[in-house]
Amino acid sequence: MFENSTLTHEAEGYLIETSKWARFLSVIGFIFTGMIIIAGLGLALSSGFIGMGVAGVGMGVFYLLLGVFYLMPTLFLFRFADGISNAMKTGSETELTKGFGNLKSCFKFMGIFTIVGIALYVILIIAMVFIGAGGFLGGF
Repeated sequence: MFENSTLTHEAEGYLIETSKWARFLSVIGFIFTGMIIIAGLGLALSSGFIGMGVAGVGMGVFYLLLGVFYLMPTLFLFRFADGISNAMKTGSETELTKGFGNLKSCFKFMGIFTIVGIALYVILIIAMVFIGAGGFLGGF
């Protein structure tokens, strides 16, 4: 397909199959993102009616933020699938490059998000140790 490329037919087949799975996973990701955002909105708006108060609003905002953060890698994955699919149909190296650029962005976002999550867990554990030690030492 690509005239000046070193991609083998086998590699092109792998890319076509990968783009199909990436599209499937991104569509499922969009559906779950929508569900998370709807749940967050519902929780934030109805928490006063169901007796959850500020905690319910906080949980709703947390779910909304989670949905927004989950949307980004899903969007990058969809763009990767679209770019690779277009590249395989047309032989466009520009589309192939765009597709791989979106895959890089997806992994970069997920990597940064993972690092931030691990850092928050470490901070939380350290805070719990200090709070626990303070409560233990305060009892003497």
